[in-house]
Amino acid sequence: MPRCSSAAYGLCSCRPHTRRSPPAWPCAEADADRFVAEQARVGALLGAEPLPVAAATLSDWIARHPDAAASPAGDDAVAFLLRPPLHGAVRAAYGRLFRAAVATLPPRIRIILGIAAHRGGVQAGRLAVGALRHALGPSPEWQLALARTGARPPAGREISPGLARGSRPVAERRRAK
Repeated sequence: MPRCSSAAYGLCSCRPHTRRSPPAWPCAEADADRFVAEQARVGALLGAEPLPVAAATLSDWIARHPDAAASPAGDDAVAFLLRPPLHGAVRAAYGRLFRAAVATLPPRIRIILGIAAHRGGVQAGRLAVGALRHALGPSPEWQLALARTGARPPAGREISPGLARGSRPVAERRRAK
């Protein structure tokens, strides 16, 4: 099995039966499993096999993987994440998101990384993410992807009228400059 990667930790956040799902947009178990299976197909194309194909299996794989161990590279990554090159309010907001992310890691992984969960970390992260969602609004690319596929946005999330008519995604506008 491939080594546990930081990308795998992000995939673990899809588990619908844990506190990891934001309350504003819960992830159904079938959606979580579909997401993990899609990522496993990508991993297989990159030569990483075998890979978990269901959210619960992935979460268990991360929590129990025998290759998960402390390393100098992991120590460097944690040090960078604890003291990112950000300023002022941005760094403070980032700190809340970091504490929330740490609180979602399995206890064994936190021990390996040498980081502790803070009381209220998940709640602070939910507040920070909610504030960011409110301030930034939905991603134009996400909205266009929904429009292209005919999928509906989750309840309470609407597609901006201008984007639904076929505006180009931000990445395309940047390339055109």
